[in-house]
Amino acid sequence: MATFLLSLYDAAEVAPPTLHCAFTAGGEAVPIARVAPLALAHYEQRDESLNAAVWSLFPVDAGVDELGELRDQAEAECARRWTRRPDGKYDRTSLILAAPHHERGRIAANLGTLRHAYGSLIAGGHYVPETLHDLKTAGMGLLAERKARGAAEAVGELVERLNTEMDEATNKHYAVGNWARALLAYCRTLYDLYPWTSTPLIFRAAEAFELGVAQLEGELWTNMAQTALQLGKVTRSARWYGVARDCATAVIQAMFTSAQLLSTAYLLSSDAIIGLAALERDADGANGANGASAVALDDLAMQQAAAASELIINGGGDTWAHGACYSSHGACGVPWRGARPAPRNLRAGAAGDGDKRIRWPQEAYG
Repeated sequence: MATFLLSLYDAAEVAPPTLHCAFTAGGEAVPIARVAPLALAHYEQRDESLNAAVWSLFPVDAGVDELGELRDQAEAECARRWTRRPDGKYDRTSLILAAPHHERGRIAANLGTLRHAYGSLIAGGHYVPETLHDLKTAGMGLLAERKARGAAEAVGELVERLNTEMDEATNKHYAVGNWARALLAYCRTLYDLYPWTSTPLIFRAAEAFELGVAQLEGELWTNMAQTALQLGKVTRSARWYGVARDCATAVIQAMFTSAQLLSTAYLLSSDAIIGLAALERDADGANGANGASAVALDDLAMQQAAAASELIINGGGDTWAHGACYSSHGACGVPWRGARPAPRNLRAGAAGDGDKRIRWPQEAYG
């Protein structure tokens, strides 16, 4: 099973043992150099002069193996720049030096996850392109074509349109149990968001949340994780549990995400890990090698579920999850006093009370 998890950041030799990614810490106290001096005129596309610079962040022509290599290179660069303080806190200089490399690795990992999810739909026969042209122009081919032209929509209009598309996919496909069509729709909506993904290499925190990019991307990834999880349960396939975990990890590894979405991502990842553990046990019994692996997976799943609960208890809600995480993740989920997100129900968009909603894990668990 291919996976694009950024595993390095859970390692004790890089940071104190924690489920949270070290390089999502720092809050506004850690200045991260953006790829270009972007301003409102660029986000609104009144000025398109920096589009090529923005697109340069995304290796959309890379194959699966190359994306994995780019991710690994970024992990190595982060490790070289990391200094662990005696008190266990994160070193500010290390964060400043390492965070840009983490972001580039995360971008490569996310592209790999998106490609894997989309490709799994085709490989599993859930989606069959009608023509060779449809296959070539779908997904990464579409991004490559847009990158070559330096094409980008105005962020505000794009976010509004994609929120509507996402809600339609939820109500039209997910709500009636058509998991494959729902996942396909979410994948296509996420592809359409590029290049305006929620990264500090493009946006500052206030911009990412005020423009709605942080909320939209985070919700798309969690929707994809939840939908892949349903496919995993129906098919009993490790492939889909892996896709679910990787999609959840895209939120866990993101600097700009809300406490609510981060909590949801941890719960979804925990559920995916439990599914993988069950398959491990089925392979050769609880006492075999796979059974021992399943015990370790169970432990990780429990830790992630606990992290999800802590985020909710801290009361951050729809504000920036890491806004107060200056030198550690001890304040994860504490309400951020910065920019407020767009007034929107993060779990099902602006739909009315009578519309079908995704049953999120925190609701399912009571």
